[in-house]
Amino acid sequence: MAAGSQHSLGLKTDGSIVAWGSNASGQCSVPAPNTGFVAIAAGSQHSLGLKADGSVVAWGYDPDGQCRVPAPNTGFVALAAGFRHSLGIKADGSVVGWGSNVYGQCNVPAPNAECVAVAGGGSHWLGLRFDGSIAAWGLNVEGQCAVPAPNADFTAAAAGGLHSLGLKSDGSIVAWGSNGSGRCTVPAPNLGFVAAAAGGSHSLGLRSDGSIVAWGDNTFRQCIVPVPNGGFAAIAAGAQHSLGLKEDGSVAAWGGNGSRQCDVPTPNAGFTAVSAGEDHSLGLKADGSIVAWGSNAYGQCDVPSPNAGFVAVSAGGGYSLGLKANGTVAAWGYNVEGQCDVPFPNFGFLAIAAGYGSSLGIRTENLVSIEDHPESEPHPVADPPRAYAITAVAPNPFNPATTVSFDLQRPGRVSVTVHDLSGRRVRTLWSGELGTGEHRVEWNGLDDRGLAAPSGVYLVRLETATGIMRAQKVTLAK
Repeated sequence: MAAGSQHSLGLKTDGSIVAWGSNASGQCSVPAPNTGFVAIAAGSQHSLGLKADGSVVAWGYDPDGQCRVPAPNTGFVALAAGFRHSLGIKADGSVVGWGSNVYGQCNVPAPNAECVAVAGGGSHWLGLRFDGSIAAWGLNVEGQCAVPAPNADFTAAAAGGLHSLGLKSDGSIVAWGSNGSGRCTVPAPNLGFVAAAAGGSHSLGLRSDGSIVAWGDNTFRQCIVPVPNGGFAAIAAGAQHSLGLKEDGSVAAWGGNGSRQCDVPTPNAGFTAVSAGEDHSLGLKADGSIVAWGSNAYGQCDVPSPNAGFVAVSAGGGYSLGLKANGTVAAWGYNVEGQCDVPFPNFGFLAIAAGYGSSLGIRTENLVSIEDHPESEPHPVADPPRAYAITAVAPNPFNPATTVSFDLQRPGRVSVTVHDLSGRRVRTLWSGELGTGEHRVEWNGLDDRGLAAPSGVYLVRLETATGIMRAQKVTLAK
């Protein structure tokens, strides 16, 4: 299924497309022959269909060229349709964009690959790459896409209304873009941070001691962290409010509350992740369900059923995203620009990010190989040849410890790390030279600070010095 602004598309098992709703721009008039389709995407008033032969068919509203697929129209494996632009992923893992490019939304930065996490701001995007650099694109009127030099050693990124934050491996935070209200002026001492969050015009930093530092606009008291300021495990910043996840699974909320986005529903317990949108909030429970509260003007708090099996959440401007354990994405709420039209095929997603008018997801194509089955070998990627493999993570689910087994057919420097589904590194299990053959490392469920990681789904990553990466999901169940 795919939903546009005022029309809908459905893909049949026989490869045909059914379209209904507004047809004012011909967006429901599927071109003949209506056969051989394997994926669909719907924009505001245009439609896309991916054929089994890797070509894309586009029809409907076309004033910005959103229906004019660039040549060569071959080798596509996935699609996405925005308000007046279109994106296609090629088999080589590159992204092609066409249509409206007012904010640079079609200018995917080079190299167009190797992102491990994404973050969406007002009208700009950040992508954290394997090598620790940050790619930034979109609206740049305040320099929010001008990553300061040296663009290296980042472990996490956060995008706000008109500013950006990057967390360095040494625990410091780099901020750039608009500095209105001091949102880019990180308080001293700028060290010991393990996470960062960027709101509409304020910023949050989580320290290794579990305390939160807040700076920037405080009009709605979004920078006044409730007492006791300790025991926090995660943070999220909305347009005018802030969220903090406690190590005991409860959520603290403060700041603007005009839509009750700070009124956490009872029971306030069992949460493993939080996300703050423009004026609504999302919380992920340990049982895989999502709790949503605050403004529901666009249905952004109406979690689709079945409300189960979720491993990550992201709240945007009037809409919500949820990542399932099987690699699919659910999207609901405001969709005038197609931000809830998940590209097909809807599987293989590793991470998600919701902005104000568009969404991003990291997929497995040609980057990593993910298996939901705990002890099966990851599917091979075509290039380069697989000389490295995670052969097992067992037990999975686990508590309190699990063993990661991996095979090296060539000697060299490798790292084995554990990441949460936002891309943040949780634990380094090994980093150094290893010879050929089978190797094993154990994860005891602790992070690099020696603190217990919360229940949830994580990614175990095997990475080489040449950039080859393998990954496998593992579930910590308490």
